Amino acid sequence: MDSAVKTVLFIAGTQQGKSATIDEIYNLIVAKRPSEHPELAEKADRVPKIGDGCVSCTDKVTPLVAVPVPKITVAPWPEKGTPLEKKVQELVRKNAKDMESFTAGKSTTQFTAEVSDRLWEIREMQKSDDTFDPAEAIKIEPKQSWLFRGIDTPGMNDSQGRDDEFIEDIIETLAGKDGVSVPQTVNAFVFIVKNNQAFDMGWQNSVKRYWDQFPQFRGNWIFIHTMMDPFAEYTGTTNSYEEHCLLRAKMLKDALMACLEPHKDAELYIPQAEHFYFENKNGRGKAAKFRRWERATTIQHFLHAVERKPGVKSNEIKFRKTGQASSTDTMLRASISTANNTVKSTLEAFKHGVQQSAISGLANANLRVITEQNALEDANLFLSNNDTGDEIRTNAATAHSEWCWGGHSNEWSLKGPDCDWRSEFYKNDNYPYGECTNDGSQRGSAGEIAKFKLESPIMRGYCFTICVKAYKRDVYRQQVELYRKNKEAAEKLLAQAKRDVDEYQQKVANAGDKVQTLMRHIEIYDECAPLVAQPEFTMRTWLGLKPFYQLFTNPEPKCLSDDSSFDEANMNMVMRELYVAKTALDKEKDFKQVWAELKHSWPFDQN
Repeated sequence: MDSAVKTVLFIAGTQQGKSATIDEIYNLIVAKRPSEHPELAEKADRVPKIGDGCVSCTDKVTPLVAVPVPKITVAPWPEKGTPLEKKVQELVRKNAKDMESFTAGKSTTQFTAEVSDRLWEIREMQKSDDTFDPAEAIKIEPKQSWLFRGIDTPGMNDSQGRDDEFIEDIIETLAGKDGVSVPQTVNAFVFIVKNNQAFDMGWQNSVKRYWDQFPQFRGNWIFIHTMMDPFAEYTGTTNSYEEHCLLRAKMLKDALMACLEPHKDAELYIPQAEHFYFENKNGRGKAAKFRRWERATTIQHFLHAVERKPGVKSNEIKFRKTGQASSTDTMLRASISTANNTVKSTLEAFKHGVQQSAISGLANANLRVITEQNALEDANLFLSNNDTGDEIRTNAATAHSEWCWGGHSNEWSLKGPDCDWRSEFYKNDNYPYGECTNDGSQRGSAGEIAKFKLESPIMRGYCFTICVKAYKRDVYRQQVELYRKNKEAAEKLLAQAKRDVDEYQQKVANAGDKVQTLMRHIEIYDECAPLVAQPEFTMRTWLGLKPFYQLFTNPEPKCLSDDSSFDEANMNMVMRELYVAKTALDKEKDFKQVWAELKHSWPFDQN
């Protein structure tokens, strides 16, 4: 029946009767007091103890086991038809108007003397009632409808100022630290206030700490006033127990309204908070019997109030950071913001400077590679065609003569190229006659003339093709030499351009890595910045990040990620520890395990 468990936190200053009140509540429910029955404590090392009236005994949050709430019936007093009932009715009739207002719950703290006298007389009648037996008036039936679970807490506003420490202990207990069972919901914060408690600044500040720390519970506050003896003599400001109860409630409300903010929340919740009045003192005698009866009635009403309170899921309970954590946040927010802005400026400057220069250099080097490759291709193409031993005609002509009766002889000449050459001649097929009478296959040097002496027989003509030939590399010597030089230069320039491409590719890659590193810096800053900007966390988040915040308060802190000493002045180390704590929380892993996975790619170690 976990869904029916109602969990209640009991909160009070030192020696306000908190543990004794819890004792009496459990005693009515299961007839056992936690201070006398350790089995009612969930942890064997956290057993409730009752103080001696001077020193608080509860120094740790003490969760108790959930117990089934029986059906509790408390018979009214006086019993109907008894002489005492008639006397009480007679007293009420004496001041009918005022008593009606009081019994209807319309009166606040304005009691007439007559009403106070009548109420006092009724108390005197109780002390004289020899027939009343609380054992018969209080009926406990084992008819379970829900379970009650109390959690005792250390005294707030103690002399050592440990409210923050105790609140953290509450959070950790609710989150299941040290094997404590985690409640599905928490239903009420019950503040115990002793009759003589002064609502001074110290008390107000402590209560305000809970108001600020747990805003989700502002509508779930309940107040129990202890040491409220129905049979005490009340004179002066109040003249009866009932008037004194209402006055104490008003004083408490006024003190809370004066210190709690936002005021609209205080106006909404504080006037609606329920107040109950306890006298935990036991004893013998008639008054003790009625105290027991009245206490049972009050506990019955208190349990009904708890049952009606809507619960807040444990995993939704928020933890508001302590003053020390908030101070750490203030420092870290400024440092992270400054570092983040510096990295962003460095990134932009780097992108427009070094990275852009590397990219432009690479583009230029690639363009030079293309240019030199084209020049080399042109040179190779020209040389492959012209730097060869193939012969080509540099000059040619058709030597032709028609026939004549007596034949004839002619001399033809062709200019040779600017290189060594040789001449050739060929008869055309249609003219089989004629001959070259000199050496037609001559060799010459640059600038010389090739001569051909051609003769035809009687009544015949001739037709020769005469030409001068030379090797290509000789004919195009100047161009070949130029293209050879161009090729050599292109090869050198291409090799240099390729080296430049490799160099700039590395520069671009390095610049890209640097940009990625800087961007990773920014990502980490952006991921961690909200952690130091949020005033509150869920319990799970706080438990995950608390070790990081403790680094700033420990006298000789060791890093979460390894065994090195933590140096809060080292921004790299601070960000490392914060990010490790965050990642360990997200991945539900150990801090050192997370760092083992991160350290080789940790960007703050990369320049």
